[in-house]
Amino acid sequence: MKVDHALRALDGILRREMLRSLRQRARLFSAMVRPLVWLAIFAAGFRSVLGLSITPPYQTYVLYEVYVVPGLAAMMLLFHAMASSLAMV
Repeated sequence: MKVDHALRALDGILRREMLRSLRQRARLFSAMVRPLVWLAIFAAGFRSVLGLSITPPYQTYVLYEVYVVPGLAAMMLLFHAMASSLAMV
């Protein structure tokens, strides 16, 4: 498979997914709201329990929200990638 064929296929998949997202407003809304709900639940639940205090090599207190956002972002990407790939099958 040549590179131009792969890029055309990728372009087709991206266009199809964008159109699907725009047609299904509830799906787009849930994709935007679900991460915020997870962040609110985890931040409120674990902030007092797992606050990262001043420990070497850190010089300042790290908020739990700042600590957990990269992991939640990765989890969201993996979840949506899996859901999209299952929709193609």
